[in-house]
Parts: sequence; structure tokens; C-alpha cells
Amino acid sequence: MYRFIAIITLFFALSAPAQDIAVKSFRCLPRDMDARIAHPVTDQNGDVAALIKVVTTETGFKFEAGTLGIVKTEQKISEIWVYVPYGSRKITIKHPQLGILRNYIYPEAIKKSTVYEMVLTTGKVVTTVEEPDIETQWLIIKSNPTGANVFVNDKLAGTTPFQRKFKEGEFNYRLEKNRYHNKAGKIELSGERKTLDLELKPKFGNIRITSTPENGMQIYVDDENTGETTPATLEEVSSGEHRVKLQSEWYQPQTKMITVNDEQTTNAEFSMQPAFAKLSITAKPDADILIDGDKKTTGSWSGRLLSGIYTVKAEKAKYYSEDKQIEITAGNDETLSFELNGKTGSVDVVTIPMEATVYFEGVKQGLSPLTIKDKLTGSYDIRLEKEGYGTVSKSITINEDETVSVEEILEKSVKNKSIFTDTRDGKPYKTVKIGNQTWMAENLNYKTSYGSWCYDDKSSNCEKYGRLYDWETAKKVCPDGWHLPSKSEFETLWENVGGKDLLFGMNNSSTLAYKSILPGGNSGFSALFAGKREKNIYYLDAGYFWSSFSPTNMADYADCLIIGHFNDADFGTWFRSSGMSVRCVKDEFPLNQNLSSISNKGFEDFTETVK
Repeated sequence: MYRFIAIITLFFALSAPAQDIAVKSFRCLPRDMDARIAHPVTDQNGDVAALIKVVTTETGFKFEAGTLGIVKTEQKISEIWVYVPYGSRKITIKHPQLGILRNYIYPEAIKKSTVYEMVLTTGKVVTTVEEPDIETQWLIIKSNPTGANVFVNDKLAGTTPFQRKFKEGEFNYRLEKNRYHNKAGKIELSGERKTLDLELKPKFGNIRITSTPENGMQIYVDDENTGETTPATLEEVSSGEHRVKLQSEWYQPQTKMITVNDEQTTNAEFSMQPAFAKLSITAKPDADILIDGDKKTTGSWSGRLLSGIYTVKAEKAKYYSEDKQIEITAGNDETLSFELNGKTGSVDVVTIPMEATVYFEGVKQGLSPLTIKDKLTGSYDIRLEKEGYGTVSKSITINEDETVSVEEILEKSVKNKSIFTDTRDGKPYKTVKIGNQTWMAENLNYKTSYGSWCYDDKSSNCEKYGRLYDWETAKKVCPDGWHLPSKSEFETLWENVGGKDLLFGMNNSSTLAYKSILPGGNSGFSALFAGKREKNIYYLDAGYFWSSFSPTNMADYADCLIIGHFNDADFGTWFRSSGMSVRCVKDEFPLNQNLSSISNKGFEDFTETVK
């Protein structure tokens, strides 16, 4: 009878339309609590599934929902409950007689624990024979730690946490996870769902690694760098034997075989052998320390070197460098010291008057005349002081194995001195008032575009001794308010200081030096020997100073003041083209007085260039 009815059913199925299933309506039932409270079902991700109540008087439907699947179906009176995961988008409805409604897309989003109603319209099945349902049951397996592979009857079924339906019956199960022991057993599925909560036993332990005499050794396990340094505890190392190696820049590598037991900590202690020695270096005075050309520090250095031969060098500016070779043997510390010899020269200091206090870089050295010995090469400041005299400060340069001569005449302290600044180039000049006259106490050093020179064509001589000018230039070169002195103005100067036949101070050296036109130098005029220039040749035989006076019957000549080495001062007549010093005197005469011989009229027509 069962076989006959099945044939009749097949007849009806073959004679039914290709598709006789349609969705009449689909809506959400927000007040229905079956999915949330009364009959909740959890999907395989642990979320509460949505419930679609399919309203139909027919039975025998099958439901598919793509990759998300169907969680559960239950046949109810006049409806079928279909549990689906949230986020499902479509469903396929199949019936052996009524056909297929494929990929029906839900008109609204499927949410967790929410009830929906789907009303179907279908054709009518006259006779239906349903196969009996397979008796199944859920198997749930949890593990600590999670992520273990689950094998059921030696077939991979998933990973923990695991949940799956199986036919009722007896099954073998096995859990596997790297670095943990397997867990296996049998289970009978029938009646209610079965849950296994399993603890996996570790198949690893720890290694505690220490080193002496120092920490900081790099740790390798089975030739892999762990990134750790001693002391360190390596956790969860697989049980069994491992090759542990310590390595450092300064120690010999060392390897040990270490056995690791399950859930135990194994201690591994290493006594390292040095591959270095300590080298200590000192240098006097403090110098740069170089090892094989690599600068380590300045002064003293102490550090490690691997075994070998090294070149150690000490060097310092103004000193002779020194180098030494040394052989380093591991474990044997060494010491090196250097005493560098300086590159030195000397300074001879001579002053007029004698017994001036000499300061070298601010430190008192003694009284002149004086020789300062064994000073390192370089530039230094010299200061000369004597009570009742002005202070002289100058810079000198000491060269190796040479003696620098400093010869200075100190000026008597003079009242009525002041400073005048030439606005044309910003140069300051000392001035002194002698009688009713105000004189520059220094030779003029204003650069013009023509008609002026530095002694011996060296700019340093201009800075120290002033410029040499031809006569035409000399008449115009003094700044506004000053002029080239006339012969009578020089004579007035002599009268104010007591006459021209004076002791000017002997100077037997070939160097330029200050001279005073008063005995003892207390006038403040400070005549400076700067020599003269004639036809491109320079002569340092006296001090020459132009006056504004020119003899009427000598068109190419003009008068000048000559101060010699031999206690004399007088006027001479010289070629106007010669180069001589200029000492300006301040304008102090009424404007209606004839100043043709001393003024700088026509200066506006004189063009000069200042560098």
C-alpha cells in the first residue's frame, strides 16, 4: 500500500505546474515575542536568530538561505517556523509537488530576535506522503584554550567553540592544537544536546636564562633570534630539547642543550668568557684621542677593545702629535699615557721708558725689558702699563721657534685729550689741545681714490701708521672743520711746547715707532714715524708731515716738517708728488682771515672712495 500511494503522489507531482508557490505578503510582527522570549534559538555564531512564520496549509516544504543558511525549522499548525540568522537577505522555498520559489528577497532587513510573517499562496496537493524526519541532536564542544581542531569519527568538523547537529548515535571525537596534547573520547547523542567543556594540557614550558659576569647577551633558540637579552624568561617553549645560544659583541658565543618539560620552568645559567680587554688612555694636556683613526674623545678615554693590534694617537692644536701601537689580548687590561710637547715661541718686550708692567693674555709677566718664553703658537693680547703713562694694548702672533719683538714708547698721560670721529668713514682719532690749537694726535688714515698710499703697499701699515699722501691730496683730505697746518701753525706749536730743538727719543731700530715732540713725551702730539714715498720707493728714515705752504718760486715743491732720528725737527722742501703723513689741525680762525695756506677750500671738487 505504501508503494502504491508513493506512485500516485509522483503522478500528481509530475502533473503539477512548474512553480505553484508565491508570497502573498511579508511583514514584521514587532509585538510577537516568540523569537526573543518564548522560543528563542541561537545561531552558530551565538546570536539569537530571527523567526519567520510561514503561513500555509500545506506541509513538506524545504527552505534554503544561501551562505548564511537556515538555523532551524519547526512545523506548526497552519504555519511553519523558520529560524534564520540576522542579516539574511533571501530565501528559497521548495516543495516536491508545488515546485520552487527561488531566491525570494526579503522586502526589509532581517534583525536579531525579531518575528516576521510570510503568507504563501500555493496550489493544492491531493495526496502527499512525507518521509519520516531524521532523528538528530546537537553536539557542542568548548575548549581552553579555544581554536582547537575538532575531529568527529576522524573527520575534521570545525574548530572550538564548536556546535553541529548529528544523527543520534555514538561518535568518536578528538581535539588537536599545536603545542598542546590531544584530547579524545566517545560520546552518545540521543535525547538532549550534549556539551563537552575540555581543558587542553600544554605541551610546553618556560626557560629562565641568566648570564655572568654581565647581562645583555642576545638569546638564540634553535638558531632563531628571540629578540630577548639576558636575564629573560622565554615562555611557552615547546617541550623537548632545544639549543640555546648566547651571543654578544664583547664575549665569546656559548651554546647549551636545554630540556623543556610540560608546564615547568627550566633554569639555564651561562658563564661568559670575555673576548675583549679594557684600555685606559690619558693625555696631557687634554688632547683628541684617536684609535685607528677614529676619534673617541678629548682628554682621557677608557673602553673595550677586541683582541688585536691598534694604533692610538693623541693630537692637539699647537702641539706635536704622538702615536703608539698596542696589542690587546682578551682579559688583559692595558693603560696608555701621552705627554705632548707644545709648538712654542718667545716674545721680547722693550719699552721706553723701561719698567713698564707687561701683561700677557691678562696675566702679569713682569717688568720690561722682558723675554716671555715657551708660549704656544697663536695670537695673543699684550698690554703694557706704567704709572703716569698711557696704556698700550696690541695683538701679536707667535710662530713656532721664533721670537716676536714688541717695541713700544709709552706716552705720558696728557690732559685735554679727546676723540674725534671722521663721519666720512667712521674712523676715530685721538685729539689733543696744545695752547690754543687742537691737533689730531694720530696720522690721518682716510682712503682717497688717488694720491694716497700705505707704507710698503701693505694695508696693515695704514691701520697702524696712517696713510701717505701727495701734497695736492693732502691739502684737501682733512675732514670738515679741520685743515692741513700751515708753516706758521707748526711754528706756533713749537712755541707752545718750548721750541723745536727738542729731544725726540732715539730709535735705532728699523721698525716704525711713536715719537713725541716734547722731552718725555708729555705734549700728547705723538709724532709717528711713517716714512715717505718717492717714485714708487718707500723710505723709513724719518717722519715727514706736509704743511700747506709752498714757496712761490718753486712750482713743484712744498714745505714739510721733518722729524729725524737724531734729536732734530725742522722744515724742508720736497717734491709735491712725494707721499708723506698728514696731521690735521682744527679750524679755529675767524672766517675773514686769509686761510689760503691752511684751509681745505675746493674740497667739494675732490672725489675720494672709501673701502
